[in-house]
Amino acid sequence: MAARASPTTLHLLPMRIQTAMAALLVGACADRPEPIDKPTPPDMGDVVRRFEQPDGVFDQAGAKRILEDYAALAIRINEVGLPIDVVDAVQSALSEALSESEKTQSAALSTDVTPTGAKRQALSLAANGTLGIKRICAGWAATPSPAPENGSLSLRVNFSERGLDPVAWGDAANCRFLTDGARVLVDEGSGRKGDLRLWLGRSATFKSFGDQNLIFDLDLKVEVEDVGDTAALSFGFEPSAGLVSVSVGADDQSRRVVVSPSSPSVLTVAAQNGTFECNLTDRECRSDVGQSFSF
Repeated sequence: MAARASPTTLHLLPMRIQTAMAALLVGACADRPEPIDKPTPPDMGDVVRRFEQPDGVFDQAGAKRILEDYAALAIRINEVGLPIDVVDAVQSALSEALSESEKTQSAALSTDVTPTGAKRQALSLAANGTLGIKRICAGWAATPSPAPENGSLSLRVNFSERGLDPVAWGDAANCRFLTDGARVLVDEGSGRKGDLRLWLGRSATFKSFGDQNLIFDLDLKVEVEDVGDTAALSFGFEPSAGLVSVSVGADDQSRRVVVSPSSPSVLTVAAQNGTFECNLTDRECRSDVGQSFSF
């Protein structure tokens, strides 16, 4: 029942920032950047509340079922194989953007020409902007070979002079890759805005991303070895340790608790009635106020 994300590798083409537009627009009579219209992210408020404010009760009657549900969900999340690699993808793009910004931070708005002849705006992170990120997937060959026919993953990250906006979002498009040798296909789900959503936190910056816990909210079609299913999953992810936490339905399923690993044999359950440490070897749970029961 350990929930450490498996040390799998999602074989994707190295990150490429498709669009990186920052508004450092200086008017003739103004010395402040003009605002730009950033794309509006999807709302993750309900998902975030489930993790930050669990409202379910955890007790002896429901403990066994809740911990088993957690184990099944953690296995499914590891099968999909996205958390570590999405974090790596975003981190690479933010590092690249920060590096490019540092090269041009002393310049005002300017344009240059890309190798294809298209003009692009010099990147500055001094004001509002948005980053578009796209990765090409590597397919199912024994030797990874990124190619357009293998599909892609895309993400959008907004930012301001204060840092990163809380929500990043994107989509999957027939992305084929290998996870521990198994063939995985990830595609768009219900068609909502952002089949892949990522809560970055309220104070993330270009430099601090990856230091804080994240929340994923997925609505994707997933096939593992040609067995298809819809992956409607919400889970927390601790990048530094590769640990997954899951929001699990409590008594009537409408109220939820959050289960996360403390060690290979201990799970922590955050609930409305306290925080519990459950030892999977001893099959005993103990709360932060001394209550204990077996399961």
